Amino acid sequence: MQKIPRHRTGRVRTTAAVLRRPYEFYSETRASYGRTVLIKALNGDVVVSGDPENVRRIFAADPMIYAPFAEQTTKGLLGSYSIFQLSGPAHRNERGILMPPLHGDRMRAYTDAIVAATERQAREWKSGDEIVAIDAALRITMEVILEVVFGVQKSARIEAYCSAIEALTKSANPVLLFSKIAQVKLAGLGPWDRFLKARDGVDTLIYEDIERRRADPGEDILSLLIAARYPDGCAMADEAIRDELVTLLFAGHETTSIATSWAMHWLHSDADCLARLREELRGTGDDATAISKAPWLDACIKETLRLNPILPDVLRTLVEPIELAEGTVPAGKGIAAAQAMTHYDPEIFEDPERFNPERFLERKFRPWEYYPFGGGARRCAGAALATWELKFVLATLLRDNAFEAIGEPPKAARRNATMGPDNGVPMR
Repeated sequence: MQKIPRHRTGRVRTTAAVLRRPYEFYSETRASYGRTVLIKALNGDVVVSGDPENVRRIFAADPMIYAPFAEQTTKGLLGSYSIFQLSGPAHRNERGILMPPLHGDRMRAYTDAIVAATERQAREWKSGDEIVAIDAALRITMEVILEVVFGVQKSARIEAYCSAIEALTKSANPVLLFSKIAQVKLAGLGPWDRFLKARDGVDTLIYEDIERRRADPGEDILSLLIAARYPDGCAMADEAIRDELVTLLFAGHETTSIATSWAMHWLHSDADCLARLREELRGTGDDATAISKAPWLDACIKETLRLNPILPDVLRTLVEPIELAEGTVPAGKGIAAAQAMTHYDPEIFEDPERFNPERFLERKFRPWEYYPFGGGARRCAGAALATWELKFVLATLLRDNAFEAIGEPPKAARRNATMGPDNGVPMR
């Protein structure tokens, strides 16, 4: 690592900056140190790069050289069997089970649930009502996840899940997920105790539904996971199913709602972009294929995810060395491809601070220049479902409803592991 500059800020200040304002931190880091730098954080040393050549090397490397980064800190939420916690053959096998329900023709099977949940939410609004975009999107994506993943359709059960997940989300302070030393029980009264209690509430519901679906299978993803088999013929343990369901909840529910709220912000800050999208959507009607292939809708979503990647970086731990352009990074170090750095690089994206969907119609960016879902063998397994859901939520909302942005423009703020709009995007 002889040619990789070292960030001079101490561990506490660096960790605070990455937690509170990663976009700004990575922009300042690129200006001061270049596109690749070694930073020291409370959960380890990490070589961070926004250099497309290094990002390409990170994504193209043999996946067996990686392990999850700081897995001990996120194990309390996701569990030991989550795909985010696994590495090597175990990760490959788990990905093989998860990918089929989240891709291909399965997407079309989820369309009706996505549209119906969005329409139910919209029917609750009257002209002049003030709403918070992220709250509305959270409700929509929650209902979608519960129906297509868990097979839950009864309103009372949906409400029970919503209450339990809201409690868990509120208790998941970012510090608890980034620092093992904060995960300490304090006679039932501390933040970690409150988190564990909320987690147990969600787990109770999940294990009940695993038993229900085992006795009465459906077309939902939970039923598919119960029926799935690893290469050796073994079924998934209940604990593994639980961990993947929680992973899908947090990787699919909150992230998609955050992206929806950012898209609503950006579209309503540019009247021409919004008018062009409405015109395109009027031309698609209710044709699912036409909506899924609508070029301006696709470009608007891609530009939203460029400006506001839900995760500011893709973190891994090296179990073997990797060669970057500047030299060898040894085993034991963290390695990160930083979307928040690459996506704002003016050498790749002209005028990078501006919302400009047109750039995605003019040019196809390479997967190491634009990577909102990560890349390589650990690219987000739910990327296709998330994009599909975004398209149909936005199409349903914007085709039949008009909104006005109110309040101050949002700033990116840490919610837990994710980055969302600090004010939720208020609208009328």
